[in-house]
Amino acid sequence: MNTSVGNSVRIKSTFLEAGNNLPTFHREVLDYWQRLRGDRAAPALSEFDLAALDPETVRFMNITDITPEPLASVYRFWGAGLTQAFGADYTDRSPIEVPPKAIGLSARGGCGRLTHEMAPHCEVKQFETLAGYRGRAVILRLPCSNDGITVANGIGVFKFEHVNPDADLTAFFEEVFGPLDAASLP
Repeated sequence: MNTSVGNSVRIKSTFLEAGNNLPTFHREVLDYWQRLRGDRAAPALSEFDLAALDPETVRFMNITDITPEPLASVYRFWGAGLTQAFGADYTDRSPIEVPPKAIGLSARGGCGRLTHEMAPHCEVKQFETLAGYRGRAVILRLPCSNDGITVANGIGVFKFEHVNPDADLTAFFEEVFGPLDAASLP
């Protein structure tokens, strides 16, 4: 799926099965989730212990409470690295409120996909501006279920890659999300 916002930014979004081709950053979390899951479709969130993971990974994680019908979600947990990158703590807020507000980095498609497939997936969002390719966000999303039938929560693990590997994390957001948020203002 390609999305353009004004003439300044193009976002190409691709969904992939969360398999062996994951970046190391995501692999630890997927392996942990799979151990908890066992033979079930998905583990319960109450089994998931953030303290069991690398603290640097947890900084770039979020946890959503999901209502499947009608589809809605709210962040229960928003990691400190995401707060730094996005410029705000989005705990207790909807993904629709997260920049870029015009289309949302964590658009409804992520939660919708989790509720319908009840399977891990990866979303790769590539960002291009008038200056060309600027970077990408790779998001691993994992479902959690209390009853083994309905997804009640989603776990998101974010990895941001700027075209300039020496750039500060906030440079990615200022360069890519700044124009997007400006385009979304009334």
